[in-house]
Amino acid sequence: MKEHKFENRCIYCGESDLVHDVHVGLTNEIGDVGLSYSKFITGTEPIYADICTSCGSIIRLHVHKTDRKWITKKPKS
Repeated sequence: MKEHKFENRCIYCGESDLVHDVHVGLTNEIGDVGLSYSKFITGTEPIYADICTSCGSIIRLHVHKTDRKWITKKPKS
């Protein structure tokens, strides 16, 4: 995984109180939240967020594994 290269300050309030790699999930953990990819079967790559604890802004959403065959269109029903 590549390290992100950005100033360690919130782009909205300017504070440096950032928390990195917070897993984005569902409240009841039913199903998966993430970006869909295809290999042999369809999978979901977890989404992580960088959050400013001073103002509550989500600074960035990202995934850890980038070498996926991403599904870009919604499957037909």
